[in-house]
Amino acid sequence: MKAIKFRAWDKAKKEYTAVGFHIIGETTLFDLLNQYSVEALNDIEIEQFTGMLDRNGKEVYEGDIISLDPTKPDIETIAWNEQTGAFCGEWVVRNGETKRSDHIFGIHLCTVIGNIHEGVKK
Repeated sequence: MKAIKFRAWDKAKKEYTAVGFHIIGETTLFDLLNQYSVEALNDIEIEQFTGMLDRNGKEVYEGDIISLDPTKPDIETIAWNEQTGAFCGEWVVRNGETKRSDHIFGIHLCTVIGNIHEGVKK
């Protein structure tokens, strides 16, 4: 059975919570609900695991920034494409327009180099 996993970004604290959770697993959504008040949940952004690993075996989540070559500016952000119902790569072209692929593939050839909240990690 494929793991349906999530991580949670706390917008108020500007950090990932200690609680990453599975729908069914050791840590559940209820652990997150126990950690935060109902009002504080407005500051939580949930990001889903794509089910894929990068070239280093790191799990790739929605909101991650990936690159085929971390020394070059060919980065994409992982996003959900509502039209195709799949995760996709999203990038900004020179005129500021956002481009989006239909789906992601070749993640195993890329490296996670950061995320949309903390930026590219050096």
